[in-house]
Amino acid sequence: METIVSEISIHMPPLQKKTYRICFDEAEHMFTIALCGHEFCTECVKRHIEVRLLEGSVPRCPHYHCGSKLSFTSCANLLMPKLREMWERRIKEESVPMADRVYCPNPRCSALMSKTGDGTMRCCFECGEPAKLRGIVTCRATITRDWVQILQKMI
Repeated sequence: METIVSEISIHMPPLQKKTYRICFDEAEHMFTIALCGHEFCTECVKRHIEVRLLEGSVPRCPHYHCGSKLSFTSCANLLMPKLREMWERRIKEESVPMADRVYCPNPRCSALMSKTGDGTMRCCFECGEPAKLRGIVTCRATITRDWVQILQKMI
């Protein structure tokens, strides 16, 4: 009686590690930007989003010359709750044309307020500060409120 032993060999390439364009680390796990397909390590994406939000902008793909917006829903789980709230505010601000943006005059708030053409008194939805909207500078930096909050925590 003869026994035939068969051996099947399947060639499997080793797990490929990629080098990321921001930190130049090699990692197996990556974060892919949905709109453009660029890949970055998760930590770099987190830091990139945080910096962009603190600068006052909506985060975009960090790849050089790529303007793809990052999806809030795909990135929200990477962020702390305060950064998620900040991003939601940036999305709201970006939806209002620059010429129609009016900010709360309270230097500790600077929230986006709804503009009226009649110069009536309004109260800020965030801090409750009353403000006459005629004559308010409409081009205040959107970063003011966030920087004030950060500085208050440091004091």
